Amino acid sequence: MDCPVQGAPVTWGGWVVDSQLRWVLDLFNEHELPYWLNSGTLLGLMREGQLLEGDEDIDLSLWAEHEGALRELLPHFKRAGYQVLVVSYQGQRFQYNFSLRSGERRRTIDLSLFRRCGEQAWCPEYYFKVQPRRGAGKKKGFLGLVRSVMRFFWRRLIALVPVRVSISAWPWRLFVHQATWWIPAVYFDSLEFHPALGAFIPADWRGYLEFRYGNWKVPCKDWVFHRDDGGFRPVPPVRICGLKGGGGES
Repeated sequence: MDCPVQGAPVTWGGWVVDSQLRWVLDLFNEHELPYWLNSGTLLGLMREGQLLEGDEDIDLSLWAEHEGALRELLPHFKRAGYQVLVVSYQGQRFQYNFSLRSGERRRTIDLSLFRRCGEQAWCPEYYFKVQPRRGAGKKKGFLGLVRSVMRFFWRRLIALVPVRVSISAWPWRLFVHQATWWIPAVYFDSLEFHPALGAFIPADWRGYLEFRYGNWKVPCKDWVFHRDDGGFRPVPPVRICGLKGGGGES
């Protein structure tokens, strides 16, 4: 499981599974980590049979209570050439980003940690304050260019340097919006192993995709997660679920 992540996509039960995704799924399955496919990764595989073209991330999720088991697997990622970025909010880790240190252009593996608030599952989220205007398409103008440059250097930074970021602390809070994923926990409480994909997914994945994307069967070229996603709330977690802080950042 410690070999470099390279090679062409492989066919797995009729699906075209990117070799990078196949590697991380095999790692998690072997060590019985209770993850699930999420967001654009789940959408692409279930709608198109492969990862979405142009999607720069592989999205997986985990209940925060299993973070310890995830951290035990970090040496596997490091030996495979990944740099690890840990992102926190008010002292609680909520996201692990794995980026290959090599110059090869590959997707970032994003693993989000969800917690419970009543019947909801929540996870902090963030995005750059500089955003292109809606409907700009390929002609994103000056703001779109600035955002692209920021994203490029951000991705290079996390691929080259071990970084820990707290989006609620200075200076990061100056550059990003703090937001929240707010999902009915029922979607994540019942998971099933999809044998053709070799991965765990929400049992009611159709209902989940409809909740997130509306008519998920039809691609939307102008879709932006922080404006259109049904599970996204553009406010910090503290304003939704009364987060008091706490939790160390070891």
